[in-house]
Amino acid sequence: MAVIDLSQLPAPDVVETLDFESILAERKATLISLYPEDEQDAVARVLTFESEPLVKYLEENAY
Repeated sequence: MAVIDLSQLPAPDVVETLDFESILAERKATLISLYPEDEQDAVARVLTFESEPLVKYLEENAY
């Protein structure tokens, strides 16, 4: 039986490379946009804290 070295094959075109940080940033921006405009700055500041429960939910969702 012939042995196929899969490391020699090119990566398939149908597989999309996902970036956790960009997905997380997109989710944070979406969450901020859901708040009234006068509260968006405060929410953005809160989301800078890694210990914030909302950030944990967004991280889990982005993973």
